[in-house]
Amino acid sequence: MATSRLEKNAQVSFRTNAELLAEAKKIISRTDFDMSAVYNAFLKKIVETQEVPMNLFETKESRDESMAELFNELRGSYEFFKAGGKGKSIDEVFSKYGV
Repeated sequence: MATSRLEKNAQVSFRTNAELLAEAKKIISRTDFDMSAVYNAFLKKIVETQEVPMNLFETKESRDESMAELFNELRGSYEFFKAGGKGKSIDEVFSKYGV
């Protein structure tokens, strides 16, 4: 599917929270994009990656918690390695956390 210049031949309607929409519009208005461009970019990304970007459903708190867990696991592996053990590779740890 070529995504450089798609014909816009469908209209989508969905319900959302009025305050959420107002805030999003305010933020988007500070860019060179409009709401339609942002929605289309989102849809293109889903098609391109063949998945829904799950980080959209994360909160700052859940990201902070995941980063703390990642840091603790890396620190633990490093300490284990310093003591003569074989720690996990960085790839193993990063893949566990989707980094």
